[in-house]
Amino acid sequence: MADWKVVALPPELRQAWLETRSGMQWTQPGLTSYLYQTMNQDGGDSVFWFTPDITTLAFDGRRIWANPDYLFALPLRRRIFAGFHEVMHGIMRHCEQLHWHIRGNHPVVWKHHSMPFDKKRCMYAMDYVVNATLVESDVGELDERWLYDPAIATSRSSWQEAYYKLWQQDQASQPQQQPQQQPGGQGPPPPPGQGAAPPPPPPPGNTPGSNDPDLEGPQDYHAEPGTSQGKAPDDAGVAVSDAEQRVALKAALVAAEMAGKMPGALARLFGEAIEPKVPWQDHLQGMLARGMGGGGYNTRKADRRFVMRRIYTPARSGKGCNTIVVVGDCSGSIYRVPQLIDRIFSETRGVLEQAKPRQIVLIWCDAKIQRIDMIGDPADLEVTWRQGTTGGGGTKFTPPFKWVDENLDNVDALVYFTDGESSFYPDKAPDYPVVWGHIGKPAHKYPWGARVDIPTDGTA
Repeated sequence: MADWKVVALPPELRQAWLETRSGMQWTQPGLTSYLYQTMNQDGGDSVFWFTPDITTLAFDGRRIWANPDYLFALPLRRRIFAGFHEVMHGIMRHCEQLHWHIRGNHPVVWKHHSMPFDKKRCMYAMDYVVNATLVESDVGELDERWLYDPAIATSRSSWQEAYYKLWQQDQASQPQQQPQQQPGGQGPPPPPGQGAAPPPPPPPGNTPGSNDPDLEGPQDYHAEPGTSQGKAPDDAGVAVSDAEQRVALKAALVAAEMAGKMPGALARLFGEAIEPKVPWQDHLQGMLARGMGGGGYNTRKADRRFVMRRIYTPARSGKGCNTIVVVGDCSGSIYRVPQLIDRIFSETRGVLEQAKPRQIVLIWCDAKIQRIDMIGDPADLEVTWRQGTTGGGGTKFTPPFKWVDENLDNVDALVYFTDGESSFYPDKAPDYPVVWGHIGKPAHKYPWGARVDIPTDGTA
């Protein structure tokens, strides 16, 4: 646990805290429900931990801290906004994603742009997206010191897109040639990536208990996962499990809908975060069980996917599930509808969670293969998702099957997401199970394999 002293509120602030909690519950019962289900480790009413050892607020994916002098100097509606800002970081899994980049110094990728990782820019990008979502949902009131600019992020933006725009600003602010020494003999110029200045920070205060001031921004401090549990980030794993988050989000949706207080931007976010909508996983799981046995677990062996992260989880016993190939149709009829590309990524996450393969080979193909990615865990999929894909051509189903035959020895199953608008099939069915995730017209038929219809909500 961070060496931050947790203090009780003095009597003069208790009423302000009661008003804040009541205001949060009254205005956004859905977000409040999620807060109490996933961030209330003690099971009490306080929810927040108050400490004078940070400047503003802090969050590690599981616990919210607040400096009482800072928080209660804000008007009520801004306190509500500040609290839900931290809740949104939790829903969007920002602390885990930030740590993944910190741990491996992974570049930030958006579409086809790969950018050097910068902690402060990353944190600011996340704040821009969170604040845009809250502003568009009319949650509380934005403070002028906090990061908000619709030209950088809207509720539909990813933080990687916002990062790209901030990176562009920084690049544009850099001189064409950096001098080796600043005038006056003050040493070399500052490192790149620090060009565009954010809004002014809050008044000076104590830096949070970290040697990394880059993680403290104008609005909050992004603590590493496990901070509130006294664990190292890699030992803490994800703050909230996928199953726990789905339960919490479903309950939050019910609470919000019963009160009639679920703004469109939040409803869309909750819907995207909850488990995939279609039950094709049952078909896939059934085929895997028939083809490989029960697929139990061996508690005496560790799953090698997680050993390098110092996380122990039992390995699969028997033949297990090793490789699943997922093919995304990126032909013109699919590629022109961004919602369908996002749906394919969402369902790929479902394959990862339900079948738990050692790896997913994700292939994007129209008339030819456009992109291939090896997915080992949700973090890999997140990066791939933000890279996007190219496409827009015709449709041929043969290239992915040919590539698999030439490059993979053992394939447990292949899932092909497509609208079926092609007559170019392999001459014969492969010797592994195939599921067609169909997102087109109901009358279409496939020559072999199992078909699962995916609702498109009128987007195709």
